Amino acid sequence: MSYKILSTINPKINFYEIEYYLENRSLNPHLIENSEIYNSVKKLTDKVCFSSKDKYEKRWEDFYLPLRRRGKLISIPFGMIKYKRDFFCYFFHLGSLHIKRGNKIPEKIFRMTFQETIKFLRIIKKTNGDIVKRTVPFDFRTGKINWRYSLRVTNYAYAEDFIRMVKALVKNEIPFIAQNLEEVLDYLAGETYFTVNDYSENSFFYIPSQEYKKKFFKYIEWDKLRILK
Repeated sequence: MSYKILSTINPKINFYEIEYYLENRSLNPHLIENSEIYNSVKKLTDKVCFSSKDKYEKRWEDFYLPLRRRGKLISIPFGMIKYKRDFFCYFFHLGSLHIKRGNKIPEKIFRMTFQETIKFLRIIKKTNGDIVKRTVPFDFRTGKINWRYSLRVTNYAYAEDFIRMVKALVKNEIPFIAQNLEEVLDYLAGETYFTVNDYSENSFFYIPSQEYKKKFFKYIEWDKLRILK
C-alpha cells in the first residue's frame, strides 16, 4: 500500500474526544434520537454485507473509525447491530450508542463519526484492507498469550504455594478437596492461555509502550482483523 494514501487521510476527530463522549457506556448506551445520524448509519450499513443475522437482528463486524491520537493516524474497530428499527453501535472498550430516528440535536462529534467512517470505508476497499492493518493500534486488537510470558498477578498468583500445600497434605495423609487442582496444574505446565485485550477469567491487557513491546509483543498471537465486504 502506498504511503501517499496514508498522507491523504486527515481525521477530523481526536481519539480523546470520542473517548470522552462515549464515557465507557457499554451497559448503558448513549442515546441519539436524530434522523440525520440514523440515515448516515443506514447508508453505512447498506454499503457492506452483514456479518450475521437472525430473526430479530443483523450484525456487522467490524467497521473502522479513523482518528488522530498523539498526532498519529489510527483507526478503531466498532460493531453495529440493527434490532427491530434501531441501531446499536459498540466501540471496542470505549462505550456504545443507541441510535433511533428523531429530531433531537446530538453532539457534533457523532455527526462526524459516521461521515468519517463512510469515507474511510472507501479507502479500506481501495487498499483491500491493508489500511486497517497499518492503522489499528495493538491496544485495540485481541489475541492470546501463554501465561509464561504474561508474568502478571492473576487468580493463579499463588499457584506454586498451592501445589506445595497439596503435597504436604498428601504426604501427611490428610483428606482435602482441591476443586481447581487440574486448572492450576495446566497453568504451571504452561498450557493456560490468557486472552489479550478481552474480558475473560484469565485476561491480559496490552499497553502500547516500549516496555510492553519489548517484554510481551513477540509472544502474543494476534487475532486476524475482520474486514467487511
